[in-house]
Amino acid sequence: MKIHCLYRDYFLFLKMMNLEKDRWRTFRRLYFNKHEKFLAFALRRCRGMTQTGLKKRISAVSKEHYEKLEGLLKVYDIEEHTKEIVLRCKNLLHYPDLCNLFIFIGFGGPAVFVMRYKTRPVICVDLERVPEETDNFRSYPVLLSHHFCRYIQQVRTADSDGSMLGRLILEGIAVHFSRRAYPGHPDRVYLSLPEKARVWLDEHHEEAYEAALKGGRDADLFSYGPGDKPCRAASYLGYRIVRNFVGETGEPSTSRLIERIDRIKEAAIFTIR
Repeated sequence: MKIHCLYRDYFLFLKMMNLEKDRWRTFRRLYFNKHEKFLAFALRRCRGMTQTGLKKRISAVSKEHYEKLEGLLKVYDIEEHTKEIVLRCKNLLHYPDLCNLFIFIGFGGPAVFVMRYKTRPVICVDLERVPEETDNFRSYPVLLSHHFCRYIQQVRTADSDGSMLGRLILEGIAVHFSRRAYPGHPDRVYLSLPEKARVWLDEHHEEAYEAALKGGRDADLFSYGPGDKPCRAASYLGYRIVRNFVGETGEPSTSRLIERIDRIKEAAIFTIR
């Protein structure tokens, strides 16, 4: 495992940005240029941020905005905890090759995500969003273990057809894995769902499932549920399918679940209810 700690250079930029006349030049010299290949790909290609948009964002940056994050990082050793989490995940879901993980400041978007970079998947941790999505790092192990599983899925090119049902199942397997890796949290933490959304889906899961399949690849259930009920319905629906499959088959191995996606698909019509 190799952890690339880009965020340190961003905090150096914060210290220097008001000491030099050209803030954009300072940003590029101390942060962007040092990691240009990765940041250009992550910010421009994956998040659609143009140079104009990035300049506008940098011009509005204030040190105060990052004071809470800096304070949290003084208490929570993000690098050491990340190493421990990935090591635990690798012990549960063995993968012998090098895992690259980038910790950076990415100006919004998902807190943790997996993207293909230089022909291989990498795990990305955007510290700008992590405190908000993990209750100030309390559930960071759950979130990172979820995406470690998604990383392994991409490495193994699981369900390469990209169907909506396949995507739901892959998400469900990742939820299942994070529960195994870090048990004891409320369901809303594993599902990244507000409690109200989870309760709504308990009552309307069949409707949501039908909407997902009807929408096919274009259904946006990874961000919003059906109708006017915003939630991450994909995690809920996928986990419901996988949980029921595990209950019926007794299959505890995440690796085996990834290998048996076609079998889970066949059983999904009976297990969503």
